[in-house]
Amino acid sequence: MIRYGKQSKLEQTEVLRRARLFFGEAGLGLEESEIDDCHLRFEGGGGFVDVAVCANDNGTEVDISAREWENPAREFLGKI
Repeated sequence: MIRYGKQSKLEQTEVLRRARLFFGEAGLGLEESEIDDCHLRFEGGGGFVDVAVCANDNGTEVDISAREWENPAREFLGKI
């Protein structure tokens, strides 16, 4: 399991939208299992990806935890 954090200039809603496209049905095909205004959880393939966002003065703080999906999680952070 890994945990990464990154400061993004994107808005909170845009980070979550991109996470859905990247990890969800249209991307890697993981199932969304938890959804709220600042958190998404994707599950599948024996693992999970948690994406948590928090808006601040500099953009959005993004925290990702993943098991079995570590490489895609790093790839996603590189794109935002």
